[in-house]
Amino acid sequence: MRTRIATVVALICVVGNVVPAASDCYVVKRNGSKVKGVSLKAETDGTLKLQMERNGPTQTFKKGSYRFGYVPRPKEVVSLEKAIDADKHDLVLKHAPQLFDRYKYLGWGDYISYLEGMAYIAKKQFSQAKTSLERGSNFRAKHEEELLQGMVLALLGLKDIDRAKPMLTKMMKSADRGMAAFSFNARGDILVQEGKKKEAVLEYLKTLLLFQPGSVDRERDKARTQAVALLKELKDSRWQEIQKID
Repeated sequence: MRTRIATVVALICVVGNVVPAASDCYVVKRNGSKVKGVSLKAETDGTLKLQMERNGPTQTFKKGSYRFGYVPRPKEVVSLEKAIDADKHDLVLKHAPQLFDRYKYLGWGDYISYLEGMAYIAKKQFSQAKTSLERGSNFRAKHEEELLQGMVLALLGLKDIDRAKPMLTKMMKSADRGMAAFSFNARGDILVQEGKKKEAVLEYLKTLLLFQPGSVDRERDKARTQAVALLKELKDSRWQEIQKID
């Protein structure tokens, strides 16, 4: 276990802000057009420098002239993901801020903030999670839905149901099946908080019935567990039928 943690730490602690050359670096301009290059560098003031080809010219983009820059998933971000999966939340919270500063202009500020927020949520520090997620929303690139999911969880933890509800409505329309399933479960969680247990069961059932096995198993497992528990509380024998749903 110590070796695994040490490996994660070693990967996370890489410093600098120049990203190694890769064929799929690009900058999305304000008009939505994409300019591709082989390497991308971000300066502290938000200026991006995109090398167009190996040993070729560099194009400069001042902050405000582009929507976001993007580089392939950095190995440090992979390390944060592994730390989250291993429940090493303190490790994530220790290193996420410096990685956010390094990659916030390179397409990963939103996702790093999401991972940081999820680490805070796991520790039930919902106010800190909300702050992290709000910071990430200022650097939205390709992970807006993850930010939205994290914000919903933070708001539910803070009992701010009124703000969470419209976000869930937006998520229900997502093309990402995982996000859509999450929204049904979260609506069930809200109904439980409001004391509407029967209505909550119906929301959890939507997750089980609308999504096929193998697509969103984590959310389906949660929905089944929650629905069965609520029906048992309500002394409704139909919990046995729910338990059998594949």
